[in-house]
Amino acid sequence: MPSLYRCRTSLGEVAALFAATPPPRADWSAELWPGRTGLVVRRDGEERRIDAMRWGADLPAGAADFPRHRRSELWFRELWPAHAHLLAPEARCLIVVEEFALPDGPAGARTRTWYGFDNPPLFAWAGVWRASAGVAGYAGFLVAGDAPAPAAAMPAIVLPEGYDAWLGGDMRIAGRIARQQRAHDAMYREPTDAPWGADRTP
Repeated sequence: MPSLYRCRTSLGEVAALFAATPPPRADWSAELWPGRTGLVVRRDGEERRIDAMRWGADLPAGAADFPRHRRSELWFRELWPAHAHLLAPEARCLIVVEEFALPDGPAGARTRTWYGFDNPPLFAWAGVWRASAGVAGYAGFLVAGDAPAPAAAMPAIVLPEGYDAWLGGDMRIAGRIARQQRAHDAMYREPTDAPWGADRTP
């Protein structure tokens, strides 16, 4: 599962690419493991707004609404239809991603392989957000991997033409976006020798 991604960017670049209003200032991690702070774009009235939040939202793990657990990624079916209120347009967000990593190689010697796009330099991962105990957090939806990332799971990528539909569309449209498995011909694959779990701290 994609538990590591990068967001090496500026508020100005995010604002331009996502047509969103940035905060006066924000701090986030350039390289993210769950628990670190990333950037999301969410709907605020008729506008898109950029926020810095913790990667990990308190969400249910089963049919019951409680207990809730900190989740960094999940499948759409885990919230729909049992927890449809957590999928309302005001709860959806676009997670700002430069590239994501998947583990490669045999167990005990896994390395990081990065996936992303040269153009545009940032892309969106379909997610939901919620605040708990005064702390806002987000989680991203998973889809089955496809070329060039044939893993068990990868981020549900939202194309620019789908931003409005994800942030404000009805559940039928949102469900299609969050569950759509597709090959991404323009996506690059960059193997590295970096150990998979290096620097894995919140």
